Amino acid sequence: MTMPRGNELLVALKNKLGAADAANELRWMRQYAKQKRIPVRPLVERRVAHEPLQYILGTQPFGKLDIVVRKPVLIPRPETEDWTMRLAKRRRPGPDYPRLNVLDLCTGTGCIPILLARTWRRGGMRALAIDIGDEAVMLAQRNAITCKVAKVVQVVQADIFSPDIADLVRERLLDGVDVLTANPPYVSSAEYETLDSSVRDFEDARALLADDNGLAFYPRIAELATTLLNPGGIVAVEVGKGQSDAVVDIFRALPGVMSTEVWNDPWGIPRAIVSFFR
Repeated sequence: MTMPRGNELLVALKNKLGAADAANELRWMRQYAKQKRIPVRPLVERRVAHEPLQYILGTQPFGKLDIVVRKPVLIPRPETEDWTMRLAKRRRPGPDYPRLNVLDLCTGTGCIPILLARTWRRGGMRALAIDIGDEAVMLAQRNAITCKVAKVVQVVQADIFSPDIADLVRERLLDGVDVLTANPPYVSSAEYETLDSSVRDFEDARALLADDNGLAFYPRIAELATTLLNPGGIVAVEVGKGQSDAVVDIFRALPGVMSTEVWNDPWGIPRAIVSFFR
């Protein structure tokens, strides 16, 4: 592929993003280039070649945090930020729950438990974050350090489908699990083919794709919830468009579930299934 030169590069960026978005992204890339004392042109070339802006700039805002991102680890999305902040307000450490144990499955960058740790009062939680990918585990560990919560957010590499995963969690969270969160892979193979190349070509397919029309992870998460959750526990999982009814059915069928709620994202799409246990 021959990369456009000079003004052609800027025209290509506008054609890709539209004039307003191109102007904003160019301004951010120029600021980043100035800060790093590097030329801006290679950054623009990467963006024109469909690389996500977050990978180019190296961070993604998530709540009050700037989460470090590196390809191919999944970039945190605004819809995930939205339900995480809502969860942080709905259940927080207090007289009834002096310290909450959080288990985050498929953690990616570690954004969910790290934001909870930074939002709740100091000393109010400890978390175990699990991912199967080497790159994700290393990045989540880095983010925990950068965000100054490494003492309370522990990151380990493991496969949630492993028969030993429950034992691993019990070894690390001796008092059980009060809040279980997960943003698992939920994209079906058919939907994956329709995703923008900026997603397909750069983000790890293991963090996106799931069998059974995108639903393969939810029965396993539900099984772990019944095994590991303390009384009064909460499970919050992200879902894809059109999946909420099926996932609600999975969690409502679990023993001990008192209620299950569907939380919409800021665009009105059902995005998180939240179950409250007795």
